[in-house]
Amino acid sequence: MPITLSKGTCKGLLTGKALSAPLVQIVQMTKFEEDGRPTQWLLEVSDGFASLPVMLSVGLNGLVESKKLRLRTIMEIKEHVCREYWGFRVVIIKAIAATGQFNRVIGHAKPLDVSCGTDEAELHVLAVLSSKPLRAVTVHMDDDAESLESFESDNMDVKDPLLDDLNNSQMGDDSSVEGSIGDVGVLPEREG
Repeated sequence: MPITLSKGTCKGLLTGKALSAPLVQIVQMTKFEEDGRPTQWLLEVSDGFASLPVMLSVGLNGLVESKKLRLRTIMEIKEHVCREYWGFRVVIIKAIAATGQFNRVIGHAKPLDVSCGTDEAELHVLAVLSSKPLRAVTVHMDDDAESLESFESDNMDVKDPLLDDLNNSQMGDDSSVEGSIGDVGVLPEREG
């Protein structure tokens, strides 16, 4: 069964618009490490038309380490929150269902602006970067960065229990880009 990415999914995640079955593709992954703190993953996700940086909840790091989440993975976002930090809107992924791997990046996404329109954001980022050494490693930069390995897609639902108390929302839009993902199982029916 073909998987369909829908135009407006990334914008909906960022603005709080209600979506049904928000599917996105991982197009870049960056690992952030700071002494004494858990590893953080910044994922660039795409709906085929727009892309958006999102933070993966620390409780979901095991999915990256086990290679269930990697470059070109298509995933359904089950729970997320969008918060403002230092003048930027930050989407934090709390729970996902990995749906499969695709052999290329779908569409030609353009990055969305995540700033809240304040100069304060830039000043804060500069202050933080100048005061603390932070190791950032971009693990996957483009669709040629890593050879693909197969993994079983069992439509696992994964949720980070550390973020249960945060609000979540879901989003959607009409336009779509299709891509077939081989032997990926059908997504479970959603209630409501």
